Amino acid sequence: MRESMRILLLIVLAVLLAANVWGTLVALRSAIATPTQKALQSLLVWLVPLLGAIAIVMFHRLDRRSQGSEPERARLDGSEIDVGLAIRHDGHH
Repeated sequence: MRESMRILLLIVLAVLLAANVWGTLVALRSAIATPTQKALQSLLVWLVPLLGAIAIVMFHRLDRRSQGSEPERARLDGSEIDVGLAIRHDGHH
């Protein structure tokens, strides 16, 4: 019985660790968050395990949708352009 509890505990810890690493990576890779916001979001992930990670991932997914991630946006000299809306001027569509 003790061995099965130990294995269960290791599985739970592994899931928490994976979720927190994922949430931290999402926060740090944000294209819109400032460095301070990234640090605070990463801190939230680790202070509130699992729930913090879920909250950050959901926030960034919702924000990405509201920013119109389709078509993807690219930065060129500090200004945004819609990559998917580029029109070819050579007569092809």
